[in-house]
Amino acid sequence: MENPKQKKNLSKNKYTDFRSPEKLLNKLNRLTNLFNEKEDVEFYYEGETQSTVNNDSISLVKKRIGTKYKFYLYTYKYTPPTYAMFHSEYLEINNVKISIDSLLNKVHNTIIEKNPYLYFKTISYLHFGKNDFILVGLENRNFNMNGSIFSYLLIKIDENQLISSWIFYNGFDDERVFADFDNDGELDYLDWGVRKNKISLYNIKNYSLVKNNDRFVFVLPSKGQTEYERTRGISNDWYSIVDKSKSRWFFKL
Repeated sequence: MENPKQKKNLSKNKYTDFRSPEKLLNKLNRLTNLFNEKEDVEFYYEGETQSTVNNDSISLVKKRIGTKYKFYLYTYKYTPPTYAMFHSEYLEINNVKISIDSLLNKVHNTIIEKNPYLYFKTISYLHFGKNDFILVGLENRNFNMNGSIFSYLLIKIDENQLISSWIFYNGFDDERVFADFDNDGELDYLDWGVRKNKISLYNIKNYSLVKNNDRFVFVLPSKGQTEYERTRGISNDWYSIVDKSKSRWFFKL
């Protein structure tokens, strides 16, 4: 017959509570931030694309993002009448135009709200391997959100030529989620968002993003987080109790 005390110890050993998402990230990435060249985003008005109705709230304006590249955001100077209008926003990088919607709707993203409205907060730069990278910190500004959702825009460049770009929607607000986690010489992304039970690893390969199915960590909410979500609705928290029995990276029973 199985000893009840032994069974309790086995159950206890199944989980590791890191108490905070920062402590868990420190376990997953002990290295310092690779993006050491960072600046706050300042907008430079360099022209305006008028819509058919001459009204400031529905006119796209061209704003420069950072100072190192020809990188612009076409957005609204003021909040437009409906969030649906933000679907017309786009980026221009070295004369290449990219719809923000096209980046948000890539298969690796799960969008929580219908019309996300992204605020550009910071911009960082990195030379890694043979390529240069631009990283923009984004914050969701929808007024109906309970708290804020943080995201990243990553742009990969080779000798001023755009290779590819991705938005990583709903991520952890720490640039150390970008590193060479599998030591293959390529930059990777640690996908860990609010209310997500699985921390996944994506490899950034040439023009594509590849999910690493051999490395992942399952995480659970604390009792306090579970109670909050049960009584007050959704919360914007990262879970940091590791279920080692379901994880295939760092943690083994």
